[in-house]
Amino acid sequence: MVVLLDDKAVDSKLIVECFDTAANFVQNQPEEEEKIVYILPQFFPCAYSDNILEFYAAVYQWFVLRDWRISVRFISRTEEVSPRDGLFAFASGHSLPVSALVTAGAHSVNKDLPSDFVLTATRQAEEEKANESLWEKATAVRTGSPKTWSVGVFGGTFDHIHAGHMLMLASISHAAQKLLRVGVTGDEMLKNKKYHEQLEPIDARIERVRTILHQQNPALELDVFPLHDPYGPTLEGEDLEVIVVSEETRQFTEEKINGTRQQNGLKPLDLISVPLLTPPDTFGGEEGAKLSSTQLRKMEWEIKNKSTHIN
Repeated sequence: MVVLLDDKAVDSKLIVECFDTAANFVQNQPEEEEKIVYILPQFFPCAYSDNILEFYAAVYQWFVLRDWRISVRFISRTEEVSPRDGLFAFASGHSLPVSALVTAGAHSVNKDLPSDFVLTATRQAEEEKANESLWEKATAVRTGSPKTWSVGVFGGTFDHIHAGHMLMLASISHAAQKLLRVGVTGDEMLKNKKYHEQLEPIDARIERVRTILHQQNPALELDVFPLHDPYGPTLEGEDLEVIVVSEETRQFTEEKINGTRQQNGLKPLDLISVPLLTPPDTFGGEEGAKLSSTQLRKMEWEIKNKSTHIN
């Protein structure tokens, strides 16, 4: 499923209706299939800005509350859509097996696309408040100052990837223009993680991160590698310019990473700081639970444990 966000979708304040149409579609797919919504933001005036980050965060927050299981991926604003042998073909040359396209109007799409492939969002009165909020964020995007870097870096466990991870991946994959270096925490550093027996293998985590980043920006050169310490190449990498952090890792990055870089005579890394997302009140059947990989591993462990007891 691809959502085409063009000027019509923004000006008509149909952003939420487009998302809602996409969410309904993927929720009706077979349970075993991953629920993915690709967003093509053609109204973006540039690849990245502070205002685009705020829009990303608002979109991911909307989807988390709508259905936290949906994986949202922002693809490059310069892509164009065309059909090719049942796949969604893009101007960059790569393709995705997508079964439908959501738009705010039929005129927005390639006329060669089959009519049953295109879903047109319609106005829903109950979405007016949410639309107003996202419209304000989208309008601000049009006036934001472009910010891009040549080389980016960041690291993480990326176990049971959720919307918080996806927000970071979307931000850095469009902010970095040439090369992105990503460290994925190695198994030896995760032995004390809660519910560590539910951790996904390192190879699977690396491949998933690489796939998501490539889908979002196929022009970006990727260096995805196992991370064996908390720093990776950040302390000595002379070509590194920007790093994405969360509210939980910002202080560590400023003090430990940038502090050491300055001691080593290197320029501190610019920071892209993404906000934490708020899950539904009863996320995982537990009130006040965080949207985190730990909580997802716990949920998986409980399901597995319950099934074992039944058998």
